[in-house]
Amino acid sequence: MLETCALGLDTSNYTTSAALLQNGKMTSCGKLLPVKSGEIGLRQSDAVFHHTRQLPQVMAELGGAVQHVRAIGVSPDGCNINEGCGSTHPEALCALVCKERLDLGFAFDGDADRCIAADGEG
Repeated sequence: MLETCALGLDTSNYTTSAALLQNGKMTSCGKLLPVKSGEIGLRQSDAVFHHTRQLPQVMAELGGAVQHVRAIGVSPDGCNINEGCGSTHPEALCALVCKERLDLGFAFDGDADRCIAADGEG
C-alpha cells in the first residue's frame, strides 16, 4: 500500500529543521548551525553550506520514509556560493536525482531561505 507523506524543511533561526507527517504521525527534529567560539553569528553565505551539510543527519533522524539522503555542493570557500550548484544551477541536482533514481531533491539558494525541488524525473 502506498503511503502518503508530507515533508517540511525550515532553515531559519540558525537551525536546520525538518518535519515528516507520515500515516497521521508527525516527527520533527532540528540541529543548530555551528558558530565558532567567540563569534556572534555566521555570514549568510556560509549558512547554506552548514544547512546542506546538516540536512542528511536531520533527515535520518526523522526515520520512516526518509532514506538515502545525500548532500552535494557543500564545500565553501567564501566565494563559490551557488557556483555550479544550488537553486541558480539545479542541473547537477536534477542529474543526481535521475541517475540514482531518488524520489526528490532540493537545491537551496545562497542563504538557504528558498529552494527548488526536483522529482524522480529531474
